[in-house]
Amino acid sequence: MVINFKFIRKSILFILFSILLLNCNVEEKKKPHEAVNNAPKAIRKVFVKNLIGNDSLKEAFIQKELNYLRSNPFFKSLQYSSTGIHIDTDSKINYSLGYFNSTSDKTDFLIFLKKNKDSKICLDILSLKDEKLLKNDNNRLSSFFCYKDGKQDEEIIAIAEYEEEKFLTKILKAWRADRKTEKIIEIPVDGIKVENMDYGF
Repeated sequence: MVINFKFIRKSILFILFSILLLNCNVEEKKKPHEAVNNAPKAIRKVFVKNLIGNDSLKEAFIQKELNYLRSNPFFKSLQYSSTGIHIDTDSKINYSLGYFNSTSDKTDFLIFLKKNKDSKICLDILSLKDEKLLKNDNNRLSSFFCYKDGKQDEEIIAIAEYEEEKFLTKILKAWRADRKTEKIIEIPVDGIKVENMDYGF
């Protein structure tokens, strides 16, 4: 008899999630992610590890303020930093990328943010904690210093193979933090290169 471990794993997660939903106060109309946040720490860890990339949980953070994300159990233990995207000091609306890192050189989640007046709102989330290409220490995640067809393009996020060159040209995967659609979308790697900020050191 062949044992389908993937099916068993999904079944266990479904059962845990069902238990959490049953614990919700229906009158207060709690959402699934709120139930997870209030769950025992051991159960919450299971969901942080297995379901953060799931669309239903991902959507729980869309349109939330950055401060909400930073104080949430999913992100609270991670280091945070950010970079701007074509900052316009005269505009009330600006975009940026936020990085939630488990270590100084490992980004688990990349957040596409929109600053409107005094608040920063999460537009989209790119989960990178299980990205196979980043398991290789020779591959680098880069943003801000990416170029497309010879021009700097601050919307591009790329994974490049490291070389002792001024520009990394072996691009393995790329995304765009698209300000028009306000989504992070995967794009072809053609014409993309990354400035190597470690070159010469």
